[in-house]
Amino acid sequence: MGIVSDIITQAKARMASLLGATYSELSYVYELTKNNQRQLKLGYGMRPLSATAAEGVTNFYTMSHSFEVILTDVFAKDTDDSEKITKFDTMYENADMIFKDLLGAKINLPLVVLTVNGQELLEPEVFRDDNFLALRMQINVLYRSAHTT
Repeated sequence: MGIVSDIITQAKARMASLLGATYSELSYVYELTKNNQRQLKLGYGMRPLSATAAEGVTNFYTMSHSFEVILTDVFAKDTDDSEKITKFDTMYENADMIFKDLLGAKINLPLVVLTVNGQELLEPEVFRDDNFLALRMQINVLYRSAHTT
């Protein structure tokens, strides 16, 4: 497997452990509306975003790569905002817990991952037609790999 695949696999494993059995992995992280209601109720996922080269040491290349953690939940049709606010509060707490864990554990890849930083929580999303909520958190992972020449 490649480094990006390893980072995503390890991060999702840590998220599954942190969030517990009531959460399920999203099948679609690029098109959230393709997930069914069972997946969207307490769902999580992760996808890679852009990456740029960073300063490194001889015989290694270093990348600064952004990733997006996605948390979802469903809400009752025609409900007021109080239910949504409560669910978003829980998502914010979970996002913070996930970030702290990934930061402290270096995503279970301490020989490859140099740092996890740059936490950015994006604006919460309400998908009214599909009755679900989403919170996206972007993180930056600085990792390195040996040159193969």
